[in-house]
Amino acid sequence: MKRYETLYIVPSALTFEEAREVALKYRTFTEERGSEIERLEDMGQRKLAYEINGHFDGRYVLMVYRAPSSVPAELGHQMRLDEKVVRHITIVETKAMKRAAQAKARAEAEAAAAEAAPEAGAEAAEAMSVEASQESAEEPEPEAEADGADDLDESDAGDEGEEGEQ
Repeated sequence: MKRYETLYIVPSALTFEEAREVALKYRTFTEERGSEIERLEDMGQRKLAYEINGHFDGRYVLMVYRAPSSVPAELGHQMRLDEKVVRHITIVETKAMKRAAQAKARAEAEAAAAEAAPEAGAEAAEAMSVEASQESAEEPEPEAEADGADDLDESDAGDEGEEGEQ
């Protein structure tokens, strides 16, 4: 089964309870056809970018689910017939989206691990700085050479004058 995301807009004229009933209706619709709902989220009321069928704002609902390939088409057909759905879109998860989600999950896990053990990280950093200071104390600093290494070569000084003449 593939993973799908369906985002749909219900009119803002509907109460929260009526919008919830629409969401539960489509959740039941997909589950009856063998889908597994991963997430059903009311994203709140927002102003639309442009007027759609006389509506200037609406309540956005996101449903993320795993389903057989026939379910999104059936769901889209039902939503087109329903007057309580202003607009909808369904996307299928691609390999790139899957990799991005996995990378995000890994980053969140690493951040949680780092946050859970800040003391261990601070102790390790302190131990490293102590070792570095001990090593630098044991090694003598190299002395500066006194044979004029800082002076320019005579050949370099002569080249500058030739360039200006040409």
